[in-house]
Amino acid sequence: VYWESGLIYTRVSSQFVFLHLYQEMLETMSAIFPDCYLHVEKDFMGPMNPRVYAELLDDIIFGLSPIGFNAETHRMAEIMDHGAIPAMLAAEYLWAPYQPVPGVIADDWAAVADAMLTLRNGPAINLLRLQERVVKWNEKYRSCVTNDLKIILDHAMQTDATSIR
Repeated sequence: VYWESGLIYTRVSSQFVFLHLYQEMLETMSAIFPDCYLHVEKDFMGPMNPRVYAELLDDIIFGLSPIGFNAETHRMAEIMDHGAIPAMLAAEYLWAPYQPVPGVIADDWAAVADAMLTLRNGPAINLLRLQERVVKWNEKYRSCVTNDLKIILDHAMQTDATSIR
């Protein structure tokens, strides 16, 4: 889903097992944001090359992150790595870290869309502050994961993992 205004995007494959679960998301978003253009990829990767996909993510404000085989989807990481605000359904793992994942999180897609609309139509500072929280949270999370991996490697190899390049 890509809104021409450059605000919202998600990538969904028509071959994906859970496409029927995305139907509610797609219908809800197109009803609340009628200026949107819905695009469903024909193949898993679709015709969009990774560079174009990354450039698109650089231009969005919200990224829809529907679940797939697992509630923990790589889409959330992609969205946050590009400084966008993840919009997703509530899941237990989102509150598992010491700091809850920032973003637009609700129990159903209608509530997610309403929250996005409120942010879009409200004071720009609210949107900016949420985006800043997303960037800071993602940087801290990535740093923690890197440090954890260094500790694991150090223990497994019985060496100083910081010297591994």
